[in-house]
Amino acid sequence: MESCPVSDVAQLLGKKWTLPLLQQIHLYGGKGFNELMRQMKKISPKILTERLRALEDLEIIKKEVPEQDQSKTAYSITSKGKELEVVLAQFRAWNQKYNHNIPDCMEKECILCERY
Repeated sequence: MESCPVSDVAQLLGKKWTLPLLQQIHLYGGKGFNELMRQMKKISPKILTERLRALEDLEIIKKEVPEQDQSKTAYSITSKGKELEVVLAQFRAWNQKYNHNIPDCMEKECILCERY
């Protein structure tokens, strides 16, 4: 039996580190694995690999390997991934409207938030 694509995306986005990783790739595209590891100081290599592969499988990001240097990789957001920004903006707006006991989520980058 096939899984539900909406459920798959919701489960992936709900996992720790997926949103901050997606934001980093969206804001600073063209970064490779090691650069992402340096930016996201607390993530483990195993989790980073898992999240990158899952985002690639759903065609939210793409991995590019330059012909001139096959040892380097760069991740960029796809047009499909860019459309998720609308969803994330709605999450922030919903949080501001209904979660009065939680400070507003105004950080553009989740990795800057004290919750990560």
